[in-house]
Amino acid sequence: MKIGAPVFAPLPPNVLSAPRLREVPNRVKIINSTFALNQGHTTLGYDGSQIYNSIIWKDDAASDTLTQIEVGTTLYDNGDDTAVGNNNLRNNAVFGLFGDDDGFGNQSLISNNKDVFFGPNFVDPMLGITTYSELSQRNFHINPSVRTMNMADTVLYKQHVFARQYPLVTQEKYFKRAIGLKHDAKSIGDDIDLSGKSRLHGESVERGPTSVRLFCSECFMFSLLCLPLCPVTALHGSNLSDKESYKML
Repeated sequence: MKIGAPVFAPLPPNVLSAPRLREVPNRVKIINSTFALNQGHTTLGYDGSQIYNSIIWKDDAASDTLTQIEVGTTLYDNGDDTAVGNNNLRNNAVFGLFGDDDGFGNQSLISNNKDVFFGPNFVDPMLGITTYSELSQRNFHINPSVRTMNMADTVLYKQHVFARQYPLVTQEKYFKRAIGLKHDAKSIGDDIDLSGKSRLHGESVERGPTSVRLFCSECFMFSLLCLPLCPVTALHGSNLSDKESYKML
């Protein structure tokens, strides 16, 4: 079973019941997905299950965000900066795991969402909310972040998501099942994310299922270079134009 480009976060009751979840086989491939702020953690019983190009942030809330991933008999716990991925766990950004280079493209995320160097920079994860109506308002689109923007392995994405979505049939229109649109896509450059935005920025795509909400590569790099002198809002504003971003800097 393959799971490509969804968002996994707490939802109001009856959206997906526990019996339905138990029907999902453990031998799965998870590609370009986001798991965030769940009470439990991602658990895949088969040792050969695969997780690629995904964002996992502050899961296992019921256990003080201890375990972020469990694959077979291996637990990947928050705070283990010596953790190392493998060919089945590649190119992910995970809360509290991995060092600067684990050899498989995995990187660590910190608790501060809005840190553009080490956080995921979700638009509005709404931490500390308590009601089901608030849960449905969470926004896991991403603003620019060093750990997410252009950080997906495009080869993995093409093999496991794009080629599966759009078989190579000349002059056909393919069904984009994620958002219910018919869309011509002959290359990743034509692909769209869950919200209908272009999937490819520059030479790569983002980790997780969505593209950045604010994209101006020159502005973003300028923001990073002048970080000590910049107001925080300049780095985390939503839907700012290039002109407005430069003004704030």
